[in-house]
Amino acid sequence: MRSLIATSTVCGRTVWMFDEIRLLKSQRLGKSELTLLRNRLVDAMKKEFGNDQKRVNHSLLVLEHAEGILRQEGGDPGVVIAAALLHDIGIQEAERKYGSSAGRYQEIEGPPIARRIMMAIGLDAATVDHVCRIVGSHHSACSINSLEFRILWDADWLVNIVDEFAGAEKNWLKRMIDKIFKTKAGKRRAYELFILEESC
Repeated sequence: MRSLIATSTVCGRTVWMFDEIRLLKSQRLGKSELTLLRNRLVDAMKKEFGNDQKRVNHSLLVLEHAEGILRQEGGDPGVVIAAALLHDIGIQEAERKYGSSAGRYQEIEGPPIARRIMMAIGLDAATVDHVCRIVGSHHSACSINSLEFRILWDADWLVNIVDEFAGAEKNWLKRMIDKIFKTKAGKRRAYELFILEESC
């Protein structure tokens, strides 16, 4: 990734100066570049959440599930990694502004923070926009239905289902999984975690 750091004027023309890392175009990243992106986003997410270990742990769990679904479903890994790590990034600001962590407030406050983080890292504009649309819809599922969104949706539900449906009867839970999950891999993982394990 190559980040703009300064400008200078040469022969009357503005010349952009770049640091040593080239611009991240997430669809073209190699394995080592994805690892670098992942590490930078993890660090940025942890810095943003500070001592809020519950939110840090949630984001890391969602990332783990998202990467598993990504391996089976395909998609843009840069978008999936960024969306998984930043999907709840607006929660603290929502609590500060509205006194609530409700999804609709997270969807308002999350995209500007996610955009700031991704631009500082140097992600390309298309990736930043895509991730911000996912962050801005990750509770309501409005106005986006990309594969990367569906992966994030399922990964988030794989973490949240324990709290949302604690103690649910198995047949009811099966119906909810069939209704909620948007990818085959995510649905299969939900069955493995919450239906099949209970039968053992």
